[in-house]
Amino acid sequence: MKEQDDLHTQIDEIAKVLAYCPQNKELFDIFEGQYICLSKSSQDIYNKYRFLYLVLKCINFPSIGSYSEIADYYLKTEDNRFLCFLSDLAVLRLNQTEHGSYNRAAAFAREFFNQKIESISPDNNKCGVSVIIPTYNRGQVIKESIESVLAQSVKDLEIIIVNDGGDDEVEETINSFADSRIKYIKIRHSGLAGALNAGLKKAEGEYVSYLDDDDIYYPDHLSTLLNTSKENKKDFVYAKSKVAIGHMDISGHFRPVKYTGTFTLPFSKSNLINYGSLGISVLNVLHKRSLARQAGFFNPELPWAMDWDFWMRMSDIHEPYFIDQWTGEYRKSSESMNVSEYYKGEFYKYHLLIPYFTTGYGALTLYSSACLLKMSDKDIWAKRLSSCYVSQEEVLRSIFKQKRLLFDIGFLSKSLLTTKFLRDLSPGRLLIQLLRVLHSKTLKFLHKKRHT
Repeated sequence: MKEQDDLHTQIDEIAKVLAYCPQNKELFDIFEGQYICLSKSSQDIYNKYRFLYLVLKCINFPSIGSYSEIADYYLKTEDNRFLCFLSDLAVLRLNQTEHGSYNRAAAFAREFFNQKIESISPDNNKCGVSVIIPTYNRGQVIKESIESVLAQSVKDLEIIIVNDGGDDEVEETINSFADSRIKYIKIRHSGLAGALNAGLKKAEGEYVSYLDDDDIYYPDHLSTLLNTSKENKKDFVYAKSKVAIGHMDISGHFRPVKYTGTFTLPFSKSNLINYGSLGISVLNVLHKRSLARQAGFFNPELPWAMDWDFWMRMSDIHEPYFIDQWTGEYRKSSESMNVSEYYKGEFYKYHLLIPYFTTGYGALTLYSSACLLKMSDKDIWAKRLSSCYVSQEEVLRSIFKQKRLLFDIGFLSKSLLTTKFLRDLSPGRLLIQLLRVLHSKTLKFLHKKRHT
């Protein structure tokens, strides 16, 4: 019994370490051995670490089998069709002729691409800015966040506080301000994306900004973003925020210990895709409310990285504008950190979402598979591809993955010549992309040969 307890303690400790470094293959091997051993005799261990085990398998040993397993997990255990779809696309990137994954991904995509975006009326603006603050059981902590909004030099605003199914202490905090600009709504627990969407539906400002319930704006945050937006005729702007590391005292006030800066860069579509962030966080952003009408809401099926997904979709419609000023404060404390969940966000973004956007909302992946499988619905994906940002380099990678595509004239013309966002058709540019892909493939081949 003691030996079993020791193994339980060990796997708990290893899981915590892997949350920081999910790509540690040696540590994963130890975790896998213990998980397989313990899960056979303990349903609790099986349930507790099943998802972590599947994610780590995909990260450390990406294969058709590991991504198929996690696709099934998302569908059968979490009833999350979108994440199942992203995982099926990951299978197709590894094997473009995987018939079962194609059929399931294509069925979802036909429905997903054609769904109507819920309308937000642009004509009922009753104030300048709607500040949306989602919260969950943070009745005391949220007070400083609200105070920072009320202290803004911009006064033509409303504050929409969305209680995501938490306790009612937050309502008591709100009532203590006695300010008519504060609006409070309570919804059934829906996660962060659901709470943000509830705020968007309630918003009546021309512009929208967001604030987590433990962060703050500096006094000129809204005026800086608003003035920049109007002066430069930009409907989507973002600034920089400081990172304050500290703790909450017994009175519920945040006590900073250390300040650092966030990694924030001027906007570039390719950098936002490749790096997964330009420092565009919820705290930093202000945009026209009408943009959400075109881009859709935050994706409620994304437990993490839903803000990055939202910026990606909005940047398709209107390019964000960077403001090189510190206008807010992102606060980190032991109470707000959720390190044990860190690997989820990393996995969603870097292994599922970025490849999804890189291939034009998965359109290139579906199109190349449909061509190879000789599916009749391939023109659906070709049409979708024409409206998406897909680099020539991604198209070339798809061709090198399955060389039969070199002889498919329809694929070559529609994938290389018709996609959106200033496709550069010059022979020199195409040659550079080709050499880049060849260089990458050569390095992978040499690395593989060295280790065999």
